Amino acid sequence: GAIEFNYFRVQFFESAQSLPTTSGGYRDHQPRGIYCCDTQSTRDTASGSMSSGLQSFELNRRFPTDGRWQWLAGFRWVEWTDAIALQSSSTARRGGVSTRNYATNTFNDLYGMQVGADSFLYDGGGPWRIEGLGKAGVYYNNAVQYSSYAQQGGGFVPTNLAVGTNIGQAAFVGELGATGVYDLNDY
Repeated sequence: GAIEFNYFRVQFFESAQSLPTTSGGYRDHQPRGIYCCDTQSTRDTASGSMSSGLQSFELNRRFPTDGRWQWLAGFRWVEWTDAIALQSSSTARRGGVSTRNYATNTFNDLYGMQVGADSFLYDGGGPWRIEGLGKAGVYYNNAVQYSSYAQQGGGFVPTNLAVGTNIGQAAFVGELGATGVYDLNDY
């Protein structure tokens, strides 16, 4: 048997898009609109961005068997974050440039116990083999969400709104993987 520590992190992967500036070319005409209120207004510019991040730490105890399997059990922490932001501007009817910004962020911190198995899926006796891994667990998720909206300029009364919440609840995390291994020497 053995004790193993695993840590990995995916630093924020991001995507952003800005649409071309077009006088009055973008309408906020959805019911109540994403910006909450002035649903019949037009916007000259629009842009948005999204980002996510993931990191995980685990501490496992491995239990060998007589065959080609190893069982494992341990503790795992997983953090998943997401963010979305939308921005727009227009020349307001009242004069000046009106800007609107909307942002939402979510954070999930999961703590829990997991069980799993590690095995040889293919081993022809040479230096090449394929290993398989499966893990599953029930976790406590401390989930947090925060949103904000701001409108400024263009003769409008500046508006700043923010809401947020957090909740603790049960969650599931599972992992399946296959790894190709090539031994360079006997050690």
